[in-house]
Amino acid sequence: MNDRPVPSGDLYRDCIHCGLCLESCPTYKLRADETISPRGRLRLIEAHMDQHLRVDDDLSGPLESCLLCRSCEAMCPSGVPFGAMMEAARERMAREASPPFARAIWSRLLKWFFLYGVSHPPMLKRAARVLKIVQKMGILEFLKSSRLVAEELPWLLAAAKLAPPLSRAFEPCADSRRSCGDAPDEVLLFAGCVTPWALPDVSRSMDEIVKRLSLTPVYPDQQTCCGALHLHHGDIKKARELARRNIDAFDGPNGLTILVEAAGCGAALKSYGELLKDDPVYAERAARFSSRVKDLSEWLVSREPPSNTPCGIQVIFQDPCHLRHVQRGHEFPRRLLQEICGLDIVEVPEAEICCGSGGIANLLEYEIGEALGRRKAEILKSANPDFVVTSNPGCLLQLRRHLDSEGVQTRHLAEVLVDYWAGVKAP
Repeated sequence: MNDRPVPSGDLYRDCIHCGLCLESCPTYKLRADETISPRGRLRLIEAHMDQHLRVDDDLSGPLESCLLCRSCEAMCPSGVPFGAMMEAARERMAREASPPFARAIWSRLLKWFFLYGVSHPPMLKRAARVLKIVQKMGILEFLKSSRLVAEELPWLLAAAKLAPPLSRAFEPCADSRRSCGDAPDEVLLFAGCVTPWALPDVSRSMDEIVKRLSLTPVYPDQQTCCGALHLHHGDIKKARELARRNIDAFDGPNGLTILVEAAGCGAALKSYGELLKDDPVYAERAARFSSRVKDLSEWLVSREPPSNTPCGIQVIFQDPCHLRHVQRGHEFPRRLLQEICGLDIVEVPEAEICCGSGGIANLLEYEIGEALGRRKAEILKSANPDFVVTSNPGCLLQLRRHLDSEGVQTRHLAEVLVDYWAGVKAP
């Protein structure tokens, strides 16, 4: 039960090398290198499985640079489960070898901080306090303007530019923080690890939306990290442990809806049924849990809230990859923005292409993250929207990092819904 079963060779050979995935793959689109395309990566994994290729830069580089956006899955006519195969390959690779020494210190430190920190809230809170002090002292601004940092420590520059200005973290009221609710007018909220302190206005907006529908938000007090980062970086054992803890935390007799504001978290939570399908104790509970998880937009559309009159404000909705390609719910936010908020949706080229966030990929693979972020910002700015909307915290931070300097505002869907639900608000 410790390791995810490695996909069989037949699954790898299901890829018919048609190339339909190429134009949807952000790394291939960026560099036109077959080794960092979906089918190229599958060939490398297959060669490694057949023991024709050892774990070195030729294998680890292409596999680690994958953002796991899973856009290739949405395009694949053969239905190749690329995401699960990449996660299994990374798990195997993590056991067999270490990253090159030149990048090992930063890579290991960053992975340890996030993979350990997100499942240990006290550590995350302490880190937030330290970051707030660093911001007040002006250290981040110094790092952003330092030529030495830009030339010698580009990963540090990327981290400094992504760090959000911290304010008071969101704390649910005491009555909302308790064991899983079971009243029919209650909705269970998955708070997430980073959003309450990095983007507290998003958490407050989620809370407000539930209350506007005359429902009671409940935050099960034993909930923990969804495990998405652990899955992406090959720590399948830890991801399963976190899944079991969340299933226990959200368990209740009435099977209430579990509401999520982060597309990445939602995709991970919805995967628990598959992740624990071979667990004799949790398999059925995991399947039931996953069926209860709803993205904010998916949930609101199903409730058919009242419409608003058009206000002439033009916005772009930038799809989070794990909402569009994994949950296949990219139409829900657009309907909400048009119907509830009365906003005009502007569609842009490459809407299906990743913004470069990729969880923490924009820190680990900072050159790719930077290039994709700039590319996305240029496309969005050229459409001249009043503002840009997305619904994943990592995407929001990445877009703000590249659009703020261009004078283009970026907001979370929950914030926009709260502001425009009762009437028109100027951007």
